[in-house]
Amino acid sequence: MNRIGDRIVEPAGEARVAAQADVVVVGGGPAGMSAALAAARNGARVALLERYNHLGGLASGGMVLVLDDMWDSHHEEISVRGTCMTMIERLAKLKLATFPRQHEWGELPESYRRWARWGTFDFHSHKTPYPICFAASFDPDGWKRVSLEWVEELGIQLRLHSWFSRALMEDGRIKGVICETKAGREAILGDIVIDATGDLDVAASAGAPYVKGSYIMTTVFRLGGVDTDAAERFEYGEPAAFAELDKRAKKMIGNSWAHWWLKTPLPGVVWCNCPHMPGLDGLKVEDLTHAEMQGRKHIANLL
Repeated sequence: MNRIGDRIVEPAGEARVAAQADVVVVGGGPAGMSAALAAARNGARVALLERYNHLGGLASGGMVLVLDDMWDSHHEEISVRGTCMTMIERLAKLKLATFPRQHEWGELPESYRRWARWGTFDFHSHKTPYPICFAASFDPDGWKRVSLEWVEELGIQLRLHSWFSRALMEDGRIKGVICETKAGREAILGDIVIDATGDLDVAASAGAPYVKGSYIMTTVFRLGGVDTDAAERFEYGEPAAFAELDKRAKKMIGNSWAHWWLKTPLPGVVWCNCPHMPGLDGLKVEDLTHAEMQGRKHIANLL
């Protein structure tokens, strides 16, 4: 081992060429899935790399369980369709996604009461309460299932458990990537490489200029065995008592959205998009570890 100050000099190594394709997509979240599907539909040989054991990224593994921002409030119409809409339709056939229909969109009180706890409202609106719009609540494991079926249907070469390490560069052009795997370091070569990591990992490794930003971190979670009908009866039947209890719960759990719990397609299971932890750096192992530990303390405090 050759140590210089706080650095270690690594010996040069080699990697097995594990796959070669026309298009290599790094990251199997919604963006990576869309890129891989589009390339495959156009006849390209596609390799899709994902570091975890499933596809879906923040939608499935991160449990961001509402597909929103699909709505044009000025024209009152759906503005996002394509792959996203097909995913919703496939999930809905399995009874693993639900969404309000056109006659329920808008500011009808009965629509709000039915759909607000699904998170299917226009949160960009300045109106109170928020108007109901087209958005979909879905089950994360359903997303994983549909994604795997879809990739297999189109003949996409899927490589899970492949953690991106660095870009392979030649004469200023990217020629592929190196992944760390249980079998050792592997090279995936491609004519085109698409960075869908969500954190610009590939582009940064390739030397592309970038800016650094930050956002809140959240250890989202689900609760089972919840009588959501009783909870909603309490919310609308005793608004003052509900508001007081809701305020106490939010204080226990830390920062959260106004609707900190939402219903899901699984009966009795609610999604909690909280606690929110600002001021942390998503590129630092120390901050990520702190968020995991602190977030679970907040959850335990609530329970």
